[in-house]
Amino acid sequence: MASHHPKFEEHRYLGDKRSFLLYDTEDAAQLSIMIEVPLEKIASFGPDTPEEAMNRGFRLSPEFARSHAEVSG
Repeated sequence: MASHHPKFEEHRYLGDKRSFLLYDTEDAAQLSIMIEVPLEKIASFGPDTPEEAMNRGFRLSPEFARSHAEVSG
């Protein structure tokens, strides 16, 4: 499987505009979720960081929070 969304190859963090949830596309499970989202409903961020996404009102998806909790703790 690709490591990033095929239409957003330069972006690791993508948001779903319908739910305002943020996903880390370096995680295969989160990438598979974002591949199902219609392109016009995907947000990318500059700079490509979770902090920037949260500044724009997005919040961590449960999958994002779970995967990053496993890494850090």
